Amino acid sequence: MSFKFYALLLALMPSIQAIQVANLNVSESIASKYGCDSACYKNFQEGLSVDVASYGAMYDTTFYETAHNFSSSKPGDALKLEPVNATLLHDIPKGTTAYRFQYVSKDLDGKKIPVTGFIAFPYASRLNGHVYPAIAYGHGTSGVFRGCAPSAMPSLYEYGSWAFLISRGYAVVATDYAGLGNNYTAHQYQASPAQAHDLYYSIAAARKLFGHALTDEWMSVGHSQGGGAAWALAESSLLHEDPLSLGRYLGTVAQAPGVRLRDMALAAIQASSSSDPASARGVLAEAGWLVLGLRSILPNDPQTWLQPKFRKRLELATLSQACYASMRSLVADLDITDFANISDPSLHLVLEKMQDITARGESKSPQPIFIVQGLSDVSVLPQVVETAYNASCQSGNEVHIQTYPGIDHDPVIPASAPSFLQWIDDRFDGINTTGGCSKKTIQPFDSINMYAPSDAS
Repeated sequence: MSFKFYALLLALMPSIQAIQVANLNVSESIASKYGCDSACYKNFQEGLSVDVASYGAMYDTTFYETAHNFSSSKPGDALKLEPVNATLLHDIPKGTTAYRFQYVSKDLDGKKIPVTGFIAFPYASRLNGHVYPAIAYGHGTSGVFRGCAPSAMPSLYEYGSWAFLISRGYAVVATDYAGLGNNYTAHQYQASPAQAHDLYYSIAAARKLFGHALTDEWMSVGHSQGGGAAWALAESSLLHEDPLSLGRYLGTVAQAPGVRLRDMALAAIQASSSSDPASARGVLAEAGWLVLGLRSILPNDPQTWLQPKFRKRLELATLSQACYASMRSLVADLDITDFANISDPSLHLVLEKMQDITARGESKSPQPIFIVQGLSDVSVLPQVVETAYNASCQSGNEVHIQTYPGIDHDPVIPASAPSFLQWIDDRFDGINTTGGCSKKTIQPFDSINMYAPSDAS
């Protein structure tokens, strides 16, 4: 790397002051004040122990503070950069070099906001050089509080997800999403067009920081919440107008994408009252993040449709700054009647709003979209994803979907890796797609003896 780059890195590098900001110690007596009895507390402690080991251990208060020059910045600007201390990292591919960065994006309403994330480079590219094709990467749900940021985790939230891209020789530009890491604004959870902004402007900032190391071409990839964001980016007007001239966008991979949230919620409600209530458990476990995110998306909604027990649990989640495992465990003993009054008309107005925000297939994508979806997924219901696929195809998009029997939400990433990685390679190699739309089910080698744990395992 050049002396000029190192000078820039030193100029942008803050001093390090690491603290733990997620998952404070919560006693059983305090938990009981929020309606969390002994059974709830046992679940909660199990979730907290997982999250304390995972989240916020490298949270650098100076770095995550909003940059002093933010007020004079514009979307796509890079504000801060620092290398991630390699001795603190674990569970990422050997030979990876990672940097945290802070940059400028927009929220759902177009307001300028600071965002953090990380940029990871493999040891070398597919051509054994140091110029890399770039992937704008959207992570799955980690939480809604500042300490739940992937860039503050020793694993950088690698759960068999973005490391496949590193191992294939791609540079990964991974946004935390606004509200995670930096807390200038609250996280607008599942407002996928807002997270699409975070993806788009992350590439703009990465080019300003590492333009010498990135090819002109780029793609987006996302899982779960990030899958919905990557799909929203694919259909965004940003890619048609491309005001920042980010280079040649080649397409999107959406893995178990969070889309059509009203349909998802109604399907979960129906399943919870059927003979298979377990199929709704994954969707209900995500409800806490959605409700907290809605307070930023729809600040004037008093959420009168919330049931008292769930409302108190969310207060406890906020007190503890609960991230992924602890939030899920905090509601594990609740059923649908504890969450919301489903007969409240205001709830259905909220669901309609979220449907508008997350309904993909309404706009035209300039490049193809590739979707992978597990058919045993209980967090993102496959029938809802298929509805979004059909809508996108009917809108004239080139969209392809592959489904995987017996595979749950996270395991769909490694199960589908041979397909989506080859598809990405082909786009960067200039190989033409088949055009139109396609739907294919990939059968396992041995469904009886296959290792396919559920996400709850």
